[in-house]
Amino acid sequence: MSGPVICPAEIELLKKQIVDLKLKIREITVQFSAVLIDKTGLHEKIIILQNANEVLNKKISELKDQYDFTFHNISTGLENTDTDLIKENLTKLQQIQCQFNEINSEQKRAEEEIRY
Repeated sequence: MSGPVICPAEIELLKKQIVDLKLKIREITVQFSAVLIDKTGLHEKIIILQNANEVLNKKISELKDQYDFTFHNISTGLENTDTDLIKENLTKLQQIQCQFNEINSEQKRAEEEIRY
């Protein structure tokens, strides 16, 4: 018994198909690598955003506590007509406002970093 007869034209066709399939595999691998790199970059940006958000929330919470305390002191100063306490806490209120401005600037910088 002899094996199946394959003509040279069929062999050449199969060789061409193998070469074509190898090229397609290479193209798909390159595309996959590009997508993977892109997704990794997005993941890193998400982590940066999450960390920045946690820091921002902590700072805002601390400022809120400072504000509440300062506002209470101003109210107490008004009730007791303690002008020194009022002046001192108005200064603290201005400092809190400056801190909010700093947080706002930091947030804008973080957004710019993420965009690039």
